[in-house]
Amino acid sequence: KIFTILQNCGFCLNKTPRYIEITNNFYDKERALEKILEKNGCAITEIMAIGDNYNDLSMLQSAKLGIVVANSPMDIQKQIKNVTSSNNNDGVAEAIINYAIC
Repeated sequence: KIFTILQNCGFCLNKTPRYIEITNNFYDKERALEKILEKNGCAITEIMAIGDNYNDLSMLQSAKLGIVVANSPMDIQKQIKNVTSSNNNDGVAEAIINYAIC
């Protein structure tokens, strides 16, 4: 019942066997990042973004370079062509070294 109420109030729900994620439909990570970048004179199309789940998808698709970790869901990996090691195997550090430093 609470999920129906939240959805009717403008929230997005993602459920897996391990967790429930409740986010606002209007302010996702992409929009939040755009606001931060705008204040610093940058655009989302100028950055690299790293993510691991559905709530990262719009941000990853909008970034100049979107990267997902290997333990992200397969349907996300199919949409984002750059995949790094899992976050349990230092995937974020690997992505920074491979894409941002070198």
